[in-house]
Amino acid sequence: MIALALLVASPTALHFGDPIGNVSEWIRNSDNAQTKANGAVLFKVIFNPEGRPDRCIIVKRVGDETVEPLVCGIIFKRFRSQSSLGADGKPTYMIFQRSAVFMTGGGSKASLKEPPLVVVDMTGTLAPKDDGKRMALAVAVDRKGAIIACAPTQWARGKEIALVEAACRSLPASWKPIREVNATNEPIEYLRGVEIEFRRVSASVP
Repeated sequence: MIALALLVASPTALHFGDPIGNVSEWIRNSDNAQTKANGAVLFKVIFNPEGRPDRCIIVKRVGDETVEPLVCGIIFKRFRSQSSLGADGKPTYMIFQRSAVFMTGGGSKASLKEPPLVVVDMTGTLAPKDDGKRMALAVAVDRKGAIIACAPTQWARGKEIALVEAACRSLPASWKPIREVNATNEPIEYLRGVEIEFRRVSASVP
C-alpha cells in the first residue's frame, strides 16, 4: 500500500505535455465530408513519451461503425504533444480521453467533450463553502495500475493545498485506474488527468 504522505507529488513533478498546434483543429468539421458518418465515440489516446499517439482505443461507440476508423485515423494523423513528465520528472506515457460526435444532414459537426467527473465524498470534513468545488488533478499510475502520485495540473496552480491533499488521499477510494499497455503490449507507467468534484454527500439538498 502506498503511504499517503508519498501520494501527493510536488506541484512541478507531474506535467502534461503541451499540445502541438491548435487542439480545436485536431478534429475538424470537414473530416466527415467523405465518410458522412453519424455517430459518437468515447475514445482514449495513449501518447508515447515522445508525444506521439501510440494507441487509439475506442471505449464506447453509438451509431455508424465507420466512426471508429475515422476517429483513429485523425488521431494518428494530427494528435501531437510535447513530452509529459511523470513522478520522477522523466518523459512518460500520457492518457488523453475525450468524446467525438459526427453528424450529417445540414452539414457535419465534430466536437470534443470533457471526461467525466470523479465525485469525492468529503462528508464531515468539507467546509460548506467548498461543497461542489471542482479541481483538475494530474495522476501518475504505475505498470500494475496503482496510483503512485497526484498533484494539481499545471493549468490549476494556486488552488488550496489542503483540498489538493484531501483529493489525493481520497482518490484511491473513489476512482480505480486500470493497467495500461502500449502498442507492443508492454505494461506502461502513465500520466492522466482526473477532474474532481468535492461533495458533502450527507448534507441536505435544498
